[in-house]
Amino acid sequence: MQNGSVRTHATIARRARIAGCALALATLAAPAFAQQGSTFWVAGGGAADAKIKDWKAGAQFRTLYFDQSPETGLDSEAWAAGGWVYGQSPYFFDLLSFGATGYGSLPLWKGEDAAATNMIQPNGNGIAVFGEAFARLQYARQGITLYRQIVDPRYPVAGGVRANRADLAFVGKRDVRMVPLTYEAAMASGTLIDSLRYFAGYVWNVKDINSENFISMSEKAGGIGADEGMWMGGVQWAPIKDLWLQGWYHYVQDTLTMTFVDADYVNRPSKEWYWRLGTQYAHQGSTGADLLTGSSFSTWNWGAYAETGWKFLKGYGAYSTTGDGANIRTPYSKGPLYITQRIKDFTRAGEDAWLIGGTIDLGAVGLTGLSFDMNASLDSTAGTNPSTGLANPKWREYDYDLIYRFGKDTWFDGMRVRLRYATLNEDYGTHTDKTTDFRVDLNWAVPFF
Repeated sequence: MQNGSVRTHATIARRARIAGCALALATLAAPAFAQQGSTFWVAGGGAADAKIKDWKAGAQFRTLYFDQSPETGLDSEAWAAGGWVYGQSPYFFDLLSFGATGYGSLPLWKGEDAAATNMIQPNGNGIAVFGEAFARLQYARQGITLYRQIVDPRYPVAGGVRANRADLAFVGKRDVRMVPLTYEAAMASGTLIDSLRYFAGYVWNVKDINSENFISMSEKAGGIGADEGMWMGGVQWAPIKDLWLQGWYHYVQDTLTMTFVDADYVNRPSKEWYWRLGTQYAHQGSTGADLLTGSSFSTWNWGAYAETGWKFLKGYGAYSTTGDGANIRTPYSKGPLYITQRIKDFTRAGEDAWLIGGTIDLGAVGLTGLSFDMNASLDSTAGTNPSTGLANPKWREYDYDLIYRFGKDTWFDGMRVRLRYATLNEDYGTHTDKTTDFRVDLNWAVPFF
């Protein structure tokens, strides 16, 4: 007991030092935080000549301390720094642009089972890779992007609402550690009318968030002995203001099919408050030689989401139910489903889950730029493991975020510092296992021109 107490106090002290270092870095950094634009969406416009002012180039810095500690098993702990350097040419003759991005993650400190944090490679080395290297053709609001790129459809919603999912489709960035997923693909996208967008193409390889190597889409999904790419397509449509609908289909030969539809609507009865409703349905199944499990499977998930905001307060909740056939798989993104939490995804076979949470903008009490979010997720039905036939443990997860964003009138316009804490209780009936998750991250960007 004494050794456990000493370890606990040492862990708390280390976390406090890491948090203090992150806050100190925030006070020393001058550039603004800004996410790099997607290489998937074709925005249009360009330049007929190559003036310096028409080029885009810069660097994004981020640092992350990660410590996930289960009661049973090894801790996963590390501190890393890195980010990316990017550049993109203007559109020569309004038709053709080139771009590239180099990504990196360097371990500053490695604790117990550091590779399991997914911030570095499984062998413990850092990451350095050209995750993007693309040519982009565009004409009349239509375009195609070739070779290494980010695939991020950026499903739009009304301004001022909560970002309720890390990724908005089953193929995305999964940008939850140091570097995102990037792909080798040929992707077409464009605008047919102002309210209707389409996406279609073929993706043959993907680079994981903890790797320098690109592997096939079937291998990333877990297909044994497969070397297949993915055909994918989707549309996003806004039939009326602040109502967005999207639908997607993905097909990986001998491995996996995924279909997904989603609706999101925001209504503003007054300037001070709004309400928001969403619903979604996903279906997944095996195909061809059934290389994922060796036999055919089929499963689905349905979810509903509600949110309301008034001045400096937001409240939200969600319900999710998953079919008995299999767990929902998310190999190519964090996943677009509503109850995808910090530690666990509540999308196991036969699982019914609930989410409730709230956000407060502490600027209302004079702490401008500071906000706090907390939520809880729990099972009403835990479901059954389709591989073993045994009942799943019931999950209860609690997530907390304290976020500070520097104001536009400061040298640090847009910079973000975030402290995150989560706990997971897994109830097996005879005993309960607990896992804690502590993170500190800092992000900012340096535009070169």
